[in-house]
Amino acid sequence: MALERLRGLRTVQLSSHCRQSNESMRGIAPLNPEDCAFCGIDRNKLMKTSDLIKLLKLEVLHDSFDDREITTAYTSDLLSDVMGNAPDESVLITIQAHKNTMAVASLKDSPAIIICNSRPIPDDFLEAAREERVALLRTSENQFTVSGKLYAALAK
Repeated sequence: MALERLRGLRTVQLSSHCRQSNESMRGIAPLNPEDCAFCGIDRNKLMKTSDLIKLLKLEVLHDSFDDREITTAYTSDLLSDVMGNAPDESVLITIQAHKNTMAVASLKDSPAIIICNSRPIPDDFLEAAREERVALLRTSENQFTVSGKLYAALAK
């Protein structure tokens, strides 16, 4: 584990998304000073879709997406709410696993959709995500947990 390989080093370098681990990591430093000692993400670069996948341990449902920068997210299961209130280019966190979700994500220029609670993904939804080059990701975790983790990761 990362903690074992870092034990015995002198200082702590934590990204803002890893502040909750500060006490348990006292006396530990990253191997690369630019990387977070807890998760290994480079603290000086913006998060990309590939970083999001690693950080949240998400299941990738297709590989035909652009590795875009992640700056914000929006959590909702009501697509009209997403259309009216989600910031453009935000990751969509939802349990709505159907083609209309992809239409709304495309309208908002979302880089990724995270489907929570291990919901099944219809083929037409998967194909639409491929065509739009939007990352379609899945997790067994609920929206609250995923939203909290992503918020912590994006907080500056």
